[in-house]
Amino acid sequence: MELKHEREIKRQTEVQIKAKDLEIAMLTQERVKKIKRDWWLWGTIATTLTIGAACLAYSNPSGSEKEDISVFKPVDEEIGAVNNPRRGRGGSVKVVVVGEGVVREVASYLLDYPQSGYRRSYTDEIGFSGVPPTIMVECLHENFNGKEKRKRGSLQKYMVSKGDCEGYGNNKFSELSEHEVHKISVLDIRLTNADRHLGNLLLSTEEDQLIPIDHGCCIPENFERCRFNWIGWSQCKKAYSQETLNYIRKINPDEDIKYLQAHGLILSDESQQTLRISSMILKQGAQYSDDSETEDTSVFKPMDEEIGAVNNL
Repeated sequence: MELKHEREIKRQTEVQIKAKDLEIAMLTQERVKKIKRDWWLWGTIATTLTIGAACLAYSNPSGSEKEDISVFKPVDEEIGAVNNPRRGRGGSVKVVVVGEGVVREVASYLLDYPQSGYRRSYTDEIGFSGVPPTIMVECLHENFNGKEKRKRGSLQKYMVSKGDCEGYGNNKFSELSEHEVHKISVLDIRLTNADRHLGNLLLSTEEDQLIPIDHGCCIPENFERCRFNWIGWSQCKKAYSQETLNYIRKINPDEDIKYLQAHGLILSDESQQTLRISSMILKQGAQYSDDSETEDTSVFKPMDEEIGAVNNL
């Protein structure tokens, strides 16, 4: 006998996704045609990527050429999860509980709020560090890996770029503004990013701006591994601007935790403590940078010392 979800799959030729304020609804194609906003939130799931557990969603308006619009990461296809296409081989370092990487993807977007503060409702507005809009959704598709064809995961807006930074030499990085590098440092220190390498920093097409992606290893339960490949760039020897310092002063980890909880994202006690400590390290480093009367006003000198002390606890 044909299973109910199999019949549902046959009736739908596309996966349609719509979300507002993180309330998820599966839509029929007829309803999608009536909706004109948030174009990246619906499309056809294309395929599982060979590099790991992610699917591209694309649009194909009026028979025109397909356009990538978003990236879907299912919970059960994360590194180490039962339906991971690579069976856990290769991929990113895993420092969070299997199945919680997608929570970190959404949390990183929510906590990367703009200078004005927390977003009051769902919006495409880009935050201070430029994390692409990301939400939690459910998708249905017959080509998903494993028996389950209806899956929950994170959906992130696809960002058109020149490619990741691995394809560029040090000369290119030296051309970046101090703000572009500093905004990434604020995000990674604050969220204790354990997997920031050049492959998950994109270079925008219009201007030389950095776009941070792949945040499944943020807010871990300990400080065993913090990976910041930008740490040696020349911009990191410069002090934070007043704009950046003002943003850092507004950060309140306890309020951040409540904000995530209001959106249904619950961190473990250990991860909450990591967020509090990393926010404190960022704030103290920024204060050192602001108060220092020496030429070396970098925020990263005291940061290295404090992370070393935390690791010894």
